[in-house]
Amino acid sequence: MNPAYRDTANGDFTLPAGSPLLTFGTDGGPIGDPRWAVTDPTKVGMQQKVGPADFHLSQNYPNPFNPATKVAYAVPHQSNVKLEVFDILGRKIATLVDQTMQAGEYTTEFSATSLVSGIYVYRLFTSESTISKKMLFVK
Repeated sequence: MNPAYRDTANGDFTLPAGSPLLTFGTDGGPIGDPRWAVTDPTKVGMQQKVGPADFHLSQNYPNPFNPATKVAYAVPHQSNVKLEVFDILGRKIATLVDQTMQAGEYTTEFSATSLVSGIYVYRLFTSESTISKKMLFVK
């Protein structure tokens, strides 16, 4: 099957409108290299960045840690975000983040140099959810 590329002699392998490969895939979409489905050769290789689907709080790394650790979290859309650390008795130790965040993935660092060894809880608060995880600080 000749896919009728634009100009193979000059390296333009994009598919023009009406090419049979634009709808030849089993899902009705383009077949082959996704760059071929682009009808504008200036957009070859461009990909739309997809943000996180939901709020997410990752396990801190490293864990156990001494004296600092990193906490990663994801925000699916603009939201007020608060990331706090508590001791095992529920007393707030630190506020790592307290601001409106755009959609995306973020990492922040927590330093426990002035704390005693033990289990701490970090919690991500948003208007839609609250997620908690435990971390272990060992001196």
